[in-house]
Amino acid sequence: MILCGHAAQAARYPTATDKETKAPEISAPPLRISFDCTAVDTLSLTPGQRDTLSGDTTGGTSLIDRYPCAPWYEEGPEDIYRLDLDEAQEIRVVLMAYADRDFDLFLLGGCDTDSCLVGANLELSAQLEAGTYYLIVDGAGRGSSSAEGPYSLELETRYLGLPPEICSGGTAYADTCGEGPYSYAHNTLELPNLIQTYGCSPFLERGGEIWVAVTVEDNTEITARTTSLHPAFDAALWLFDGCGDAPACLAFADDGLGGERETLSWANLSGETVIVYLAVDSHRAPANMEQAQVEFEITCRGDVPVATTPWGSLRARYRDRDR
Repeated sequence: MILCGHAAQAARYPTATDKETKAPEISAPPLRISFDCTAVDTLSLTPGQRDTLSGDTTGGTSLIDRYPCAPWYEEGPEDIYRLDLDEAQEIRVVLMAYADRDFDLFLLGGCDTDSCLVGANLELSAQLEAGTYYLIVDGAGRGSSSAEGPYSLELETRYLGLPPEICSGGTAYADTCGEGPYSYAHNTLELPNLIQTYGCSPFLERGGEIWVAVTVEDNTEITARTTSLHPAFDAALWLFDGCGDAPACLAFADDGLGGERETLSWANLSGETVIVYLAVDSHRAPANMEQAQVEFEITCRGDVPVATTPWGSLRARYRDRDR
């Protein structure tokens, strides 16, 4: 689940974490802590980077013991990284090596805990405006049992939104809404990961996607559902209105776990025929060909009742213009 203590910041900076996380340890919001954010390293980030960072908090000082964006005790020493972004971009950070120590990751917009954007146990992602941010590796736990020691991180940056090749470069299969259902069987093992987080999803979706461009007439409801999955394939479904840095996310579904079916629906009540872009994704990249096999279907229903509330009405909530 998303772990963020400030709704306004969460809306401005869409963030995501791994589905699997630790149990909460505290419930009361902590007091604000201002701290010296002198960094162990300063990174100038541009979209398209991939870096590995290594550090060691052994013998360090603990400046922060709790954050409002995560319900855990953090009484171990911290390492702080300053991130300078010259342009808006998405960043993803993964804790790669930590032996048997319990480290947590935090992303802040300033040098006090109330600026915390997201906290995560092992992995986080955020869509950020240009500016300066602080990535903190903190030792979880209390007192002498709090974590410290060596670690390594993987940091990746990418452009915001959906790459244009999805909409115009032949990446997506083309389909037109009819009575259906229209069935598909594909393998995602070597497909590129073109979308991994967006404002409509609290989860990171790391697998490569199957994309389908679907033409939907006015007053028509489209439904997509996965029908056959390997038990290790934790499916997710996205639906967008186009490409670029701020497309509208019309619908998203990731309610189940590995092998469980996912379904999303959206009604076109715009008054005109539109093309929407469906992605069949997975929470984790499949390990082999067998795990990567997925079957899904698309059905459409015309004459949608006027009282139906379309997923498209959520556009304003999910558009990145509010960042």
